[in-house]
Amino acid sequence: MTLLRTIKVMYVLCILLFVGCSSWSKFDDFIVMDAQYADVKAVSTDTEFEYNPIIRGWISEHLPVEAIDI
Repeated sequence: MTLLRTIKVMYVLCILLFVGCSSWSKFDDFIVMDAQYADVKAVSTDTEFEYNPIIRGWISEHLPVEAIDI
């Protein structure tokens, strides 16, 4: 009787694992925005998203003026 109970528990765990893994694909729908800038001036002039990334808070407003490869 212990073997039968162990098999049932393993069966339930496999089903839970399958359901958990299949629902993980819902997290693939997030949008990743990627941008690169040569210097601080390029960041401040980018208006692709209506406001530049500094105003939106995506990039710190305290960047040094000599910052490059942002």
